Amino acid sequence: GADGAAAVQRAQAFTRHLRDLRGAGLSAEAYLTLLRTYAQGCVTHHLRANLQGNWVEQLDAVVFSALEHLLRGGHLDDLQRLQATMRLTDGGCAIPSAAQTAPAAYAASWALCLHDVAKCLDVSTLEGFRTRCLRTLQALAQAEQALQASGATAGQPIDWASTLLEPRAKLQGVWSKTASGTNRDRLLRELPEADRLALRECGGIGAGAFLQPRQPGDPLQPDDHFEVNLMCRLRVPVCPAGSTCQHRRQDGTLCG
Repeated sequence: GADGAAAVQRAQAFTRHLRDLRGAGLSAEAYLTLLRTYAQGCVTHHLRANLQGNWVEQLDAVVFSALEHLLRGGHLDDLQRLQATMRLTDGGCAIPSAAQTAPAAYAASWALCLHDVAKCLDVSTLEGFRTRCLRTLQALAQAEQALQASGATAGQPIDWASTLLEPRAKLQGVWSKTASGTNRDRLLRELPEADRLALRECGGIGAGAFLQPRQPGDPLQPDDHFEVNLMCRLRVPVCPAGSTCQHRRQDGTLCG
């Protein structure tokens, strides 16, 4: 289907079921894996086929609300949400954002199929394609503008004339990787020092391994540990302001 509102409704139903499963004993780790897997694929063809409207922001709100459910009610601000979408090696959680993905998915889809569409239309130049499909090129220009603004193309224009002559594959992955690095640079500029240090601690090879699905035989983290690690990664306060350590010593006294 091509109805974005219906996709949002399906996501709302999915996340309601996910919360029910969590309440019935589903592990926090499995909850996050299911949420991330759903978000990665639930609107793939929507995003590739059309440059989407406002419903992608509504879908993101559903996904991030479900993520916040794991954070013990902690609310994510815009920068924390941005970090959550970044790659694990950049310090993020690899939670897909439909709004971020939309321009890259649409433009990359056309980079792959523009050659064949032009062949079907019997045109061999970009100008010829423009006369037949002006609205498509206007949408591609809009997508490219969004990609440039996000830093996904590293400041380089997309060479549509060359993709008309020869298809280019896997550009969405290239743009997504570049955008993640750009978002990390933005956070390192805008965050206060303590948060910058926390973000650096979360990056690099292996630092986000606890967010990857377990392999057979791997031990699971206790839910409390997983939730606290996730909260720390996204810089969500773990302890309420003014709280003290409740560890009880061997003699029965509290640490305080």
